[in-house]
Amino acid sequence: MFGLVFLFVYRRGVFRIIKSHVFQLSMDPSSKETAQTESSSSQMLNDQQLASNSVETTQLSTDEKSIIAKNGSDDERRLSFDNLRPSSSSTPSTSKQTDIILNENPATSNECGNTSRVKKTTTNSSEVNEKHINTDPRKTGDMPAKRKRKTSRDETKSKKSKEDSKVRTLHACTEDDDLSKPFSLRKCRSWFLQYAAQDDPDTIGPDGIEKLCRDLAVDPENVVMLVVAWKLQAETLGYFKFNEWSKGMGNMECDSTAKLQARLSSLTTILRDNPTFKKIYRYAFDFCRNHEQRTLDIDTAMAMLKVLLNGKWSLIDHFLEFMQQSKYKVINRDQWCNVLEFSRSISTDLSNYDEDGAWPVLMDEFVEWYRTKYQNTEAST
Repeated sequence: MFGLVFLFVYRRGVFRIIKSHVFQLSMDPSSKETAQTESSSSQMLNDQQLASNSVETTQLSTDEKSIIAKNGSDDERRLSFDNLRPSSSSTPSTSKQTDIILNENPATSNECGNTSRVKKTTTNSSEVNEKHINTDPRKTGDMPAKRKRKTSRDETKSKKSKEDSKVRTLHACTEDDDLSKPFSLRKCRSWFLQYAAQDDPDTIGPDGIEKLCRDLAVDPENVVMLVVAWKLQAETLGYFKFNEWSKGMGNMECDSTAKLQARLSSLTTILRDNPTFKKIYRYAFDFCRNHEQRTLDIDTAMAMLKVLLNGKWSLIDHFLEFMQQSKYKVINRDQWCNVLEFSRSISTDLSNYDEDGAWPVLMDEFVEWYRTKYQNTEAST
């Protein structure tokens, strides 16, 4: 009995001693500080991890986010709060923490080695990082389209005039470049085809010559066109063959309309030279006549004389009037050539005309007609 009582008291005393020791340990300041230090270090580690994740997220560019959005696995599409959950011993934070997991494309996860998950935190519920979010209403389509301002007539005219001046300047520069280039037979051929007949690509007909005159800004009855034909040594009036064209234009070094137009002034100047003019005058007879005949019909002769002698002979209009009422229907080569000699050697009043000279009958009849109609009338008045 005494032994049982002693055992009971002994056990109870030991239990009290242990309980007291445990209570002292729980109330020991050093142990308490140790527990707080461990809790603080755990909280700091969590904060550093969150800060590093936030910095990495901020430094990512739009292109990197698009790559990250294409990579990843299906398991990483879930939202995870494990790394952001605070420890049980730390003080709860007032800021809201969220994880943003960009959409990944599992098909390309094996090709790219980039990380597939980006964690982004915000320190305040009212502040959102919109650094990489496009909020431009012009790009999102929220802003209505800007209406064009109506232009006035004056502005339209000024704009059109500026465009026309630019076009003219461009054409002028193109023409200058064209004139500086050497003669090209291939270019001359393509130029010839612009005026050639469709059924005969080796011949320029009357319609083509009329079109050429329009492009040259020259009247078809201008004597310079006869000079061009003489340069080409064309055989038939109103027709240019390619062999004539290529040879004559090659001598003049013209393979475009611009080059020929630039030569027109010099072609007109050669008419002032009497020997050259005489050659062109005689060439005109063969150029205008029918090759099956040796004479030139009166209408064609009168038209060509008007072109050649207008401004060179003061009596040309009277001579054409005489030819119009005369019995002549054709003119031969001798008569044609003597008209030019008569215009150069006989004075306007016909005072130096010798009736016994070697003039053809045509010129004798003209002198007689002119004196009867004009000089006798003036003498009687």
